[in-house]
Amino acid sequence: MMLLQKGREWKETREKFTNAFTSGKLRKMFPELNTYAEKLVKLIKNKGLTKINIQDCSLRYSTDTLLRSFVGIEAYSLEEDSDIYRRMVSAMTPSLESGVRGVGFFFWLHTLIESLKLCFPQRAALDFFAETFQHLVKIGKEGDTKISNLIDIVNSLKSNEGYMQKFTYGDRKAVGQPFMFFIAGENTLITTLTYMLYELAKHPEAQRKLRDEIMEAKGGDAEFSYEKIVGMKYMEMRY
Repeated sequence: MMLLQKGREWKETREKFTNAFTSGKLRKMFPELNTYAEKLVKLIKNKGLTKINIQDCSLRYSTDTLLRSFVGIEAYSLEEDSDIYRRMVSAMTPSLESGVRGVGFFFWLHTLIESLKLCFPQRAALDFFAETFQHLVKIGKEGDTKISNLIDIVNSLKSNEGYMQKFTYGDRKAVGQPFMFFIAGENTLITTLTYMLYELAKHPEAQRKLRDEIMEAKGGDAEFSYEKIVGMKYMEMRY
């Protein structure tokens, strides 16, 4: 995967995948992010909870949004309690301390780890996502349907003769790229949302100011726009 690539291979791979994260692509993702946010609100209201597990809510939201945006999968984590994707993501979401330690070991001792066939996440979860992403890469290669930006980029690299002649790009690397983006984004989003919601719950005044800014930005419109979210200065300053 890109994390372990060096030199020219890293540069050329990075150039290809950078196209998946432009501001224009983020703007196109916004309607889906907004839809899943509405589902999250509905989930909390329907449960009628007085106490909310914000880490579980954040995990559900991030699983749905990232799988849909990155690889085109509908996970239904916000609608079902028994969904396989949420359970597998939960198995791969470490505590902060163990996560940092695991990344450190993997980054500096990856050759030894690979030789000993060590696995930090649960093997069942790792195999599940590896098989899922590999299947998506195969479907994207054999069919005419566009699955997602990441899967399409992976297949474009595999069909690029110049790239393949210079670098070895087998199935393991092909699966590793979308998996790397997914798991990195998943842990980051879960952690950010969890701490943000916790801090808002502990500081009612900040919560009130943020709500006032949101209501003012929304105005009389039924839905938010990407431009309105980007223009919220208090939200940007605090979160």
